[in-house]
This record gives sequence, C-alpha cells and structure tokens, in this order.
Amino acid sequence: RIPQLLRRGLHLGLQSERAAGDVPAMLWTIDDTGWIYELRITNAGQAEYHGYPILQNDAFARQILARSRTVAFAQGGFTITDDENFRAAIEAAEAFYR
Repeated sequence: RIPQLLRRGLHLGLQSERAAGDVPAMLWTIDDTGWIYELRITNAGQAEYHGYPILQNDAFARQILARSRTVAFAQGGFTITDDENFRAAIEAAEAFYR
C-alpha cells in the first residue's frame, strides 16, 4: 500500500525539491479513503519517508486537491496504470476536506 501511495504522489506531481540522493524531500499523497498525507524524508539513502495526515481544517489540503484534480483529470495527465482508484480517492478527499 505504501509504495502505491508514493507512486500516486509522484505521478500527481505532489512533491517538493529534491533532497540528497535525488529523492523529493517531501511528498503529498491521497489515500483511497480520502485522507491526504504529507511524507517527509527520513533516510534519503534508502528513500524512506515518514507520513503525517493533513487535518481537515488545513488550508494546504485545498492546494493539494487542486493540483491533483488538474493532473488526474487532464487528457493524458495521469499515466500510472496500476492505480485504478486514484480518481475515487480524489473525490473522497474533496468530500472529506470541504
């Protein structure tokens, strides 16, 4: 489940600048349940992250959702084929973070 969430965040373009080891210092992703998570690098050499949920009242969630929707619903914008639930996850997050 975690590798899929990392891929989802990368494919949606939800990442910060690169850290040492050419991995993003921070990633954001949307779980199938609608929760948005912020992932911070803890070990760049192993590309290990620690995740934190973004709370419902956090205004940054709207920015993540706007970026996700733009990429996910654009023509050819989301190229990952092994993630059938990404649109449903975005819709669940939009309902959760109203």
